[in-house]
Amino acid sequence: MRNPFFGLPGASGSFYVEKFGASIEEHVGQSIGRTGPGSNTKSTKNEKSWWDKRRERMTEVIEERAEQAQKKAKADSRLAYEDYINNRLAGQYRLHNFLTEEVQEDKNILNMPVFHSTDVAAFMAAAYSNILNKPGKSGKF
Repeated sequence: MRNPFFGLPGASGSFYVEKFGASIEEHVGQSIGRTGPGSNTKSTKNEKSWWDKRRERMTEVIEERAEQAQKKAKADSRLAYEDYINNRLAGQYRLHNFLTEEVQEDKNILNMPVFHSTDVAAFMAAAYSNILNKPGKSGKF
C-alpha cells in the first residue's frame, strides 16, 4: 500500500508497505524512507540538493562564458585596432611615396611630365598637409 501523503509538505516522505493478515499478529508493515533502504540520513542532510548543485554549476558556467566572451572581445578589439593602424600606416606610406618620390617609368598613369618635377611634388605634399591641419576640417574632400 502506498502512503497517499507521500511527498506532501509535512509528511515524512516515506513509502509504506503493509500486509494485512487474519489477525493483528499477522499484520506486517514496513516503511522505506525517501533516501532508500540502507542509506544514512545524516550524510544526506549534509549533501546539497540536486537543484543547489545545478544552480551552482550554472553560475560557474555563466561566469566562465562571460570571461571567455570578454577575452574574445578584447582580442577582437586588439586585432581590429592593429588592422586599422596597419592600414593607416600603409596609406600614409603610399601617399608619402606618391608625393615625394620620383615617378617610376613603368607606371603609365603617373608618366605625365607634370609629376617629374620635384617642385610640383613638394607643392602637392604641402597642400595635402595644409588640408589636414586646418582646424574644424576633417581632411575629407
